[in-house]
Amino acid sequence: MAVLSNGFTPLICVILVVLALGAVGILFYLIPEIIKYCKVEKLNKSRIRDKRFASELISLYFKNNIVKNPYLLRSDKDSRPDADLVVVCEGGIVVISVDDRPGFYETPKKGIWTLSNYGEVKRIPNLFERGMYYVSACANIARRNGISCPIFNLVLLSHDNADYDKATGDGVITSDILIACIKSIKRKEKITPEEVAKLIELFKQNDIYCRKLFIGKSYDDGFIDKNEPTPEIEDTADIELSDIEEDNEKNSKNGNDSKDEE
Repeated sequence: MAVLSNGFTPLICVILVVLALGAVGILFYLIPEIIKYCKVEKLNKSRIRDKRFASELISLYFKNNIVKNPYLLRSDKDSRPDADLVVVCEGGIVVISVDDRPGFYETPKKGIWTLSNYGEVKRIPNLFERGMYYVSACANIARRNGISCPIFNLVLLSHDNADYDKATGDGVITSDILIACIKSIKRKEKITPEEVAKLIELFKQNDIYCRKLFIGKSYDDGFIDKNEPTPEIEDTADIELSDIEEDNEKNSKNGNDSKDEE
């Protein structure tokens, strides 16, 4: 085999070039991930635990897939038109209602919720039922534009010291599994990236329109039809959180093991 003037054979040179290219590729992949990790850590250490925290956290992973605080009216009689967060991905539409108070939540699907904190018990609105209004509005917008996809109704308890009864809290999550939930939904692809982009644009247009409507302007372009009844939400889906929570527990254990080894 021929030996080059630098003492390497052509095969070794090829291997070195491939390794160098591989190392560069790995760096290009790792650097954004390291930056994202640092931003997540900084966000987690901040005192913000409201819907701003949730939107910033989601934006780090799904930058162009989130619509923040959109107005989603089912009719012109809605008293609370603004949803907290709407995320659109290939797996469907995710409506997220956020509560940022500490304490233990009783979260039945129907009826009033209670929040217990240091012996004080408060009755609070059922955020899951409220979220169904926004699910209904999202279903109207999607169906009128020929897009059929699952719509997920989630309630995020964003405070670090918030907890709830896992047996009755279907659709309720905490911040530590928020991203895992959306990634799990995204993997179950139901619509195309083009439809995702179209839905996001439609929600933004609807937001602008509904804000004008809410301050007293009249209907003009048919986003909402006064005569159309609210449709049945046949494609609303609840998330099975057991697998996500198990994966989250495994990841946290692995993280602790690695720290112990260090």
